Amino acid sequence: MLVGENGTGKSTFLGCYNTVAKLATLHDLPETNHFDDTRFSMGTFDSIARRGVTDFTVGARLADHCHDSIAFTFRANDRNQPIDREMKLHYRGSNGGIRTLHFTAPEAGDVLLRVRTSKFSFDLLPGEISFQSVSTWLSRYIRHGYLPFGGEISVFRRGARAQNYPAREPAFLRFTSLLSQELPFPDPDALSVDAPSSVLVPRQREYVSIPDHLRSDNDSEFFAFLNEMGTVLGLWKTVCVEPSPNTEGMQVLVDTPKGQFNLMDVGYGVHSMLEVLGTLHHATPDAVILLQQPEVHVHPRAQAALAEWMVKSGRRFVIETHSDHVIDRFRICVMKELLAPEDLSIVYFESSADGTSSTIHSISVDPQGNLQGEPAGYRSFFLQESRSLLGFD
Repeated sequence: MLVGENGTGKSTFLGCYNTVAKLATLHDLPETNHFDDTRFSMGTFDSIARRGVTDFTVGARLADHCHDSIAFTFRANDRNQPIDREMKLHYRGSNGGIRTLHFTAPEAGDVLLRVRTSKFSFDLLPGEISFQSVSTWLSRYIRHGYLPFGGEISVFRRGARAQNYPAREPAFLRFTSLLSQELPFPDPDALSVDAPSSVLVPRQREYVSIPDHLRSDNDSEFFAFLNEMGTVLGLWKTVCVEPSPNTEGMQVLVDTPKGQFNLMDVGYGVHSMLEVLGTLHHATPDAVILLQQPEVHVHPRAQAALAEWMVKSGRRFVIETHSDHVIDRFRICVMKELLAPEDLSIVYFESSADGTSSTIHSISVDPQGNLQGEPAGYRSFFLQESRSLLGFD
């Protein structure tokens, strides 16, 4: 769980997590902004990096993956989009040792891409490769066996910019051998993430077609899940999509203890929760599910019930939350032995006094659900409010 005040970087962390997961697969990555998709629309370079920064790096250590760790350094292109111009990855070689591969795109000079390992270095020059970002080149060309010069030394020798090929030839042979035989590429589903869309579909009394978050290959199973969750959360008894009696469109009907109503006529919390539940149902079983404030617009009882359902689901989540009810229910689940203490982590983002940076604190819980390692500022606001209520301030 990611907690902390507004503007401390929690949403940025989620968006970066989503991006790193995509990059870690090195599978058919687009040439567009990796940080901008339907799940996390993070905008341009300047909206991601702090003002005055010329580059930033995102990376991760990886478990159950063919790479031990990855790191990508981004700079702004001429459209102010973040483009990865440097990549470093660590992987296990055939002898079991950790090897390092470093790709760098220099900002000036004749070298378009420099490839370095502990044993050799090879420079690719303009005309020898064409790409925008290192990750896109690897995922779209090298993964599928499209090597520079076709990987052929004879073609390399005939290259217009390879007049000095005798000096470059040994490095080229090692370079092509590395990319074609040694460098491991992960399974496309090696690190799967899912999240609700960053833009919630507006509520409508009638829809031209069924909204995506209410669409499924198996509608009966999906709506059975929605109805079960409505009971768990105490928000509705049934949800259904039916043809509109007035037009050729569709309407979403919600059955509550007070009767059946159009989605437009019930609380906004029902609408927002349907988006979250659609993601939970459609995500693959091994996906890490990223949620931004799933508690928004719903009663504390429903917030706590959702948290406990997450625990019992056995799924993996990264959750940004401002809700004590969500946090406390996870702690209660640890106390009730529904969740192992080591399977719950609270990450607290604390802004500096001038707001230019954030310190990230890792908080754990003991078997009784008590917080361990929380910094002094974690509960300072709530303690101050309690003191004021008691008349001490």
